[in-house]
Amino acid sequence: MKYREAVEKLSSDYPNVIQKLVLTDDLEVWANITQEFSRCDRAKLFEVALSQWIERKINDGTLLLHPEVKAELISRNYKP
Repeated sequence: MKYREAVEKLSSDYPNVIQKLVLTDDLEVWANITQEFSRCDRAKLFEVALSQWIERKINDGTLLLHPEVKAELISRNYKP
């Protein structure tokens, strides 16, 4: 299975885990939330959740960024 396909499968199979990650502000807690997953699957879940987490933090005004950095993140679909 290709990497992108694996990411999409995890996204569709575990939307609750991703949503929990997105709503968790302490990024160190993410490891606890995903402890049942393999290292590889955990990395894929983090990839999906991170861009959604960044989007949420920007939209609610709790991620303070330079306006140019903010605009660049938005143009990249919130992918760092």
